[in-house]
Parts: sequence; structure tokens; C-alpha cells
Amino acid sequence: MNTQDEKLDYLVEKMGALHTDLAVHIAKDEGQWEKIADTENEIKELTRENGKVRTRTAVIAAVLAAGGSQAFTLLKAFL
Repeated sequence: MNTQDEKLDYLVEKMGALHTDLAVHIAKDEGQWEKIADTENEIKELTRENGKVRTRTAVIAAVLAAGGSQAFTLLKAFL
């Protein structure tokens, strides 16, 4: 690296490599945030589904506890 042009070429090459590394890092970071968002959505969906299961379980327990004609009335009310 004797001349100014050689030094400039070297610096431009290094800056290009750093830019590429930064672009890769940003892409990985964006990918991680997308995974986090997907996971949050899955958790919300599972929580909602769990609420439905709890409601169904409570209805079944109430129907079993009521017995007879009351059971039929309860089932109709919840279905």
C-alpha cells in the first residue's frame, strides 16, 4: 500500500465487507423479531383455545352434575 489509490481501494474494500456483515446482521435480527411475533401469535391462539376447552369442560361437568332433564336443558343452553 504505497499510493493513495491503493489505500483508498483497501478502505473501500473493508467498508464493503463491513456493509455486507451489517446487512447480514440486520437480516438475522429481523428474522428473530419475526419469529418472536409468530410465537406471540401462537401463544395468543393457544390461550384462546384453552379458554374454549375450559368452557366445554365446565359445561360437561355441569351437565353431569345436573343429570336428567336439567342436563338436556343445560346442554341446549351452551350448544
